[in-house]
Amino acid sequence: MATRVPDPGPVEGNLTPWGARSTPGERFRRGVTGACPRCGSHDVSDGFFTLKDACGSCSWTFEREEGYWLGSMVILMASVLFCFGVFLAIGIIAFWPDVAWTTLTYSGIVLNLLVPIVLYRWAKTAWLGLHVAFVPAELEQDHASRSGV
Repeated sequence: MATRVPDPGPVEGNLTPWGARSTPGERFRRGVTGACPRCGSHDVSDGFFTLKDACGSCSWTFEREEGYWLGSMVILMASVLFCFGVFLAIGIIAFWPDVAWTTLTYSGIVLNLLVPIVLYRWAKTAWLGLHVAFVPAELEQDHASRSGV
């Protein structure tokens, strides 16, 4: 399987809009895999918990407006609920018919505390990918257009 090369960004003379350079599914996949949904570069994080203000490759600003990351919180909460549901189902099946409810409860609490910490940055890039899959016009916005240049 061939590896995908990130979009190099604007090329002199290339007037193709960013929204036409990729499909909605590809933009979503880029976000879910932790890459910039606009260009596919993985140069998006400053550390384990933080995203850069803009992509290191295409300079696309990640934060759209105040409250933008509320969508990532929804994705994070859905991930926590999914992981807990799978954990609970496996725990009940593994210990049936004498389910150790106390152990399962305390283990579930620890899991529900750890999952949001581990998936915090991923939820942000997944939200970016999901958002621009449905609103491709956001791909055309960048730092220069936001500063009035």
